[in-house]
Amino acid sequence: MKSDPSTVTKNLKIMITSDNVADAKLAEQRLSAEFKNVLTVASNKNTVAEIERENPDVLILAFELIGKSRDLYLDLCRRREARNEYPPHSIIFCNRNDAEHAYELCRDRIFDDYVLFWPAMDDPRRLNMAVHRIMHELSALGGDATVAGFSGRARRLMNIGNETARKVPTDLGFVPPTGKVEGHSEAAMAQAPSARQSSGHKSRSVLLVDDDTFLHKIIGKILETEGYQVQFATDCMDALNLMRNTLPDVILMDIMMPGIDGVEMTKRIKTVPRLANIPIIMITGHGDPLIMQECLDNGAADFLVKPIDKKSLLIKIANVTQKA
Repeated sequence: MKSDPSTVTKNLKIMITSDNVADAKLAEQRLSAEFKNVLTVASNKNTVAEIERENPDVLILAFELIGKSRDLYLDLCRRREARNEYPPHSIIFCNRNDAEHAYELCRDRIFDDYVLFWPAMDDPRRLNMAVHRIMHELSALGGDATVAGFSGRARRLMNIGNETARKVPTDLGFVPPTGKVEGHSEAAMAQAPSARQSSGHKSRSVLLVDDDTFLHKIIGKILETEGYQVQFATDCMDALNLMRNTLPDVILMDIMMPGIDGVEMTKRIKTVPRLANIPIIMITGHGDPLIMQECLDNGAADFLVKPIDKKSLLIKIANVTQKA
């Protein structure tokens, strides 16, 4: 039995969270034209707790970095799963460069839908339509917006658990909510070929882990010109996924990143036998001796201070790879 769509619309609670007040307000303005119960919450250390308190039916994650949206939502889902509760429906914003990644996450039912929001929303009705689609699903399943226990959310929660397991392997000291990692055991990690093995020593490979895509272009151009193979990751979880298939000869790791920071990631990498010998050069925007010492104490081979100098970059990579 279908519910009255007008009842679903009336009861639907929509929450927007963002690290940009202007973006959140614009989204709120467009949604409020059709939906009565729309609120925003600024991104801060208590964001997940505020989402829990408001308990929205639809959560819109308006972060420019998809990794930040994913990490926040997975954190929320872990909390809900611990209480045997279902997460809210979710819509993520993305830019053109991340549209394919956003599509894949929605295709795999991690999120319900995505909206191409930056640099400008080409279709201003797209956001409202995404909410309407969720509303229609609620109506078709015979429950109003306050009923969480229908099969679609259950299936999506299962996929979110799998996504957490894939992206947060137990090999690195993380314990996913499912308690196991499918297809990513330590033995599987040990079988991943290094780039040096697969390339016949013809070239060195570098994995750059930094959420600054502009830095990707700068460092990528420098290293590729010098004959290096370069892979890019915007956060630690993306880096782990890349290393499941091919291990780099050296990792360039930014200290400040969303989710797990570079120092903590370095510490955990050094506990995994298969990864422990990969030299890691930390990238920092600060010349603070205490920060640099902390990097070295946690297993880093060297460090670079932004802005990156070409000569220093090449010398340090050459030094650590020769020692390795």
